[in-house]
Amino acid sequence: DTLAPAPKPAEPVPTARPVDTLAPAPKPAEPVPTARPAELAPAPKPAEQVSGDIVFKFFDEGLSNVDRALIQDTAIFASNYYKDQTGITAVNPITYQVSNDPAGTFYAKGDPNMVRINTGYQNYWSASAPLVKEALVAHEHFHTFTFALPRANNNRSDPFWIAEGVPEFASYMVAVERGRLTKDSLRREEMRRIQSFQKLPVISSINRSNPLVAAYALSCLAIDFLVGDRGIRPIGDLMRNSRDFLLPVAFEKTFGESMEAFQARFEIYRAGNNI
Repeated sequence: DTLAPAPKPAEPVPTARPVDTLAPAPKPAEPVPTARPAELAPAPKPAEQVSGDIVFKFFDEGLSNVDRALIQDTAIFASNYYKDQTGITAVNPITYQVSNDPAGTFYAKGDPNMVRINTGYQNYWSASAPLVKEALVAHEHFHTFTFALPRANNNRSDPFWIAEGVPEFASYMVAVERGRLTKDSLRREEMRRIQSFQKLPVISSINRSNPLVAAYALSCLAIDFLVGDRGIRPIGDLMRNSRDFLLPVAFEKTFGESMEAFQARFEIYRAGNNI
């Protein structure tokens, strides 16, 4: 007998064909759109009022109606008074910008065509009496009123006692005209302010390095001594002469003496009054 044939080996069970390529990575989820950031709201428009050739812009929303009226009334009165007394009209309209910025770097400025008052600066405004506020407005208004006037050779390098003394004196003449004080009480107050400090230098050397309260008072007193009872009318003549002549010549043409002669005469007056 022969052996039965060996059974055929079982054929291997076919396995699944391997995946040829990796499945594509799933797409990343698209970011959910976020809301568009809100745009900054525009700064609120100031309360704006116009009176003749003066525009008032009040950015200080907390400013009382009394103080708003004080600024407007003083500016309008000063503008008319300066025009009437000097015979000169401002070249351009004047804008008042009143803000409240405690971080600001100045209290008040009379710039070309604009008076800027920062009521938040070191609380000066809130601590001041109404007469002082009125004098501030009238002082800065005079600066702006005269800024645009032509000057010979465009030279505006006036000595401090003229550059600040004239606006200071003019502002107090506004107060005198409005019945707020008299010329005599003004002189007494200026002398008191000067004498409360140590002896100041001669008027020709006075500047911002000196105590400002006294420097302004002494400069104002010098202008008062210069014009006497004529008010600010001679200042108008000086401004007109300054269109064609440099200040030393314009001064002598206006007042009939040189600046040096006046300064020497004023120092004699100071010595006689212990100021």
